[in-house]
Amino acid sequence: MAERQPWTPGPPVPEFVARCGTGHRHRVRRWQTSLYTNHSVKLVTPAQTPGQKMVFVLGDSHLRAIVNRFVSMPQGSLSFGFLSVPGGAIADLWTEVMHAALPWTLDLVCVGAPSNNLTASRTVGEAALNFRALLTTVSSLWPTVLVMDFPPRLTIDPALQDLLRQEYRRVTARMGIPYVSMAEHLPVHRLELWCYDGVHLSDSDGMPVVVDLLWNAEVRQLAPPPPQPTVSHRHV
Repeated sequence: MAERQPWTPGPPVPEFVARCGTGHRHRVRRWQTSLYTNHSVKLVTPAQTPGQKMVFVLGDSHLRAIVNRFVSMPQGSLSFGFLSVPGGAIADLWTEVMHAALPWTLDLVCVGAPSNNLTASRTVGEAALNFRALLTTVSSLWPTVLVMDFPPRLTIDPALQDLLRQEYRRVTARMGIPYVSMAEHLPVHRLELWCYDGVHLSDSDGMPVVVDLLWNAEVRQLAPPPPQPTVSHRHV
């Protein structure tokens, strides 16, 4: 008979503790309340400039700093429009984009993966189904779409956030839509990347990271395909 070994308990699993950011974020400005979702909402549609590609970005309150021009997008070959729905979950983004009056033809639509479904959805599976419905609608309206990951929160267990990210990524992979990852660019030990609420990124340090990721991803997406290699025929 095998000798019974003494049981030694493993180290305790550290309990998640919410934290606050140390960066600066602008004071929130009051926006018009939507008749469709009862959320505040703002649509920005710049004039179309000849020679520029038109990009439309759909998202939640993480776009506030850009929409209110506290953080600027780079100047160059792209022109940006935005629809920001603070507090909006997937269903709210779907409703608002269906009622948005966009005055120009779009070259690219970027959907910000909504982090509000961390609390708005009963399960990550439910969030994935709703996310697929949103992307199906957007893809039927505009042919070129990509998805931008949501910034990590300091106030919710990272394990739950990773589960939702994995579901979003799985949905986009099945639909053949590019997914731009963000979490590894915003390490949670750098508290200056977030403002005090631990949810929103700081204008000073966090949002510039998002702007760079957004710009680079969209430039890559809209870049012309590389030329096909020419085949030389050698006569023997």
